[in-house]
Amino acid sequence: MRFATFFSLRAATAIVAACAAGAAQADFSFSVTGSANSSIDGDLLKAKATLTFTDATDTLTVLLENLAPNAVKTQGNTLSGFYFSADGDPAITKVSAALGAGSIVTLFNTQVFGDDLNDRWAYRNDITSYTPNTNLRYGMSAVGLGIFTPADTFSGTGPSPSGTDFDIVPTAGVTGGGGTDTRRYVNNSMLFTLNTQALLTAADFQQFAFQYGSALDEPTILVPEPATLAALGLGALGLLRRRAKR
Repeated sequence: MRFATFFSLRAATAIVAACAAGAAQADFSFSVTGSANSSIDGDLLKAKATLTFTDATDTLTVLLENLAPNAVKTQGNTLSGFYFSADGDPAITKVSAALGAGSIVTLFNTQVFGDDLNDRWAYRNDITSYTPNTNLRYGMSAVGLGIFTPADTFSGTGPSPSGTDFDIVPTAGVTGGGGTDTRRYVNNSMLFTLNTQALLTAADFQQFAFQYGSALDEPTILVPEPATLAALGLGALGLLRRRAKR
């Protein structure tokens, strides 16, 4: 099920500013936030992705955080992936998947060790079947969804992404209900490192999605909604026209 979404002011400002500049940018960083009430249990779902491009190292990092305020009651509310579009479909390839700063892997809220997250998370840059928004060709996921295979894991040799193991839960953890007591989860955040030779700007990134659970009919937060994206485009165009008249 799709949910109402919210596009962060910081992300909107970054995109409009990049459009107005009309020139290639070097380093940049912006955040995208989505939130909605889950149709499963009514709990608030909230996630944030911070995209940071470093020109000197040709590196794009994605910090994916679960910011929900309450412990997760069911597997359908675990954050399992993030998807985005990039103008012109530049080559952006996988490098590594790791815990975000201060994050841990847990089993029923108790820290566990021994798992290489490069084996547990997957990435593709040529997705055509993400049905919530088929414009989103880039994505990282801890679940397969009929999209990701073992070859797509960051290591290239991981097991088939399935279930909700290694999904991201908030710092409040899980309640143990709905099967959450038997799964290993990332508590708080994941950091993904990607590589690209393309000259990227913040304006290249305009559509995003946060995926929850282990199926495409489970919670999906699209950012921004189509109407919001259209309004943002018109706003940027107006800004460009005003600058041109000066």
